[in-house]
Amino acid sequence: MAKRHELGVSPIATGSNSDLPPAAHEPFECAIREAARRVGNLYIKDGNLPAAWGFYRMIGEPGPVAAALEKYVPGEDEDLQPYIDIAFQQGVLPKKGFDWMLGRYGICNAITTSAPARCRFRPR
Repeated sequence: MAKRHELGVSPIATGSNSDLPPAAHEPFECAIREAARRVGNLYIKDGNLPAAWGFYRMIGEPGPVAAALEKYVPGEDEDLQPYIDIAFQQGVLPKKGFDWMLGRYGICNAITTSAPARCRFRPR
């Protein structure tokens, strides 16, 4: 809202961002990316990687979440599924995600779950 006001447009969006004047598009998009990075980083610092991923995914920057996942050590009773989803299913850190899946759910589940992914990426 602050960036919209700064750009001289209504702080309340009433349509799509394409309704902004052409000169405002790039600065507004930069402000959105910066806000997403700021909030995503706060979630990373708080240890909430699934919430952080929502912001970094939106702007197409998986790097900070991948770095956090690389360092992440799950608790024994922790629900690992959201982390496996980000790492493996969404491709942020596939090897780590598969290793978590294998360690937590065993070889049969890991193979069954990863079979569609293997088929998608098989060279023809």
